Amino acid sequence: MKYLAFLLCLLMATPAYGNGKFTKVEKGAEVPFEAWCYDHEANARLVLSKRETEEQCELKLSQQQVRLKRFYEYKLDGLTIELDVAEKAFEKRLKIKEEQIEKLEIKALGNNCYTEWWTAGGFVAGILTSVAIFWVANK
Repeated sequence: MKYLAFLLCLLMATPAYGNGKFTKVEKGAEVPFEAWCYDHEANARLVLSKRETEEQCELKLSQQQVRLKRFYEYKLDGLTIELDVAEKAFEKRLKIKEEQIEKLEIKALGNNCYTEWWTAGGFVAGILTSVAIFWVANK
């Protein structure tokens, strides 16, 4: 992508070169064809403008790269934080569910026969019945 942008900048900035004619013209001499005439300073500007434009384009590209890098690092940091929070919430929910499952397993698989209670209840019921019969018989 950056190479495409660089190439686009370069193509837009470079003057159109062709297979045109050129010759050095001395002061006061006649030009052998229809042409534009430049002095040394103007020629230097034309030559250097390409280099300057390339450097400006490279500078813009590097600035854009830095900007995009910072932007996506910021986005990545935000997503990393969101992921950490989601993982912690998941771990807490999983722990709570595991505790609930353990409690339910204990209730479901616990000792439900209550043999001791049935024995004690029968003993108490027997005593009360005997006392009641004895009391009714003595009246």
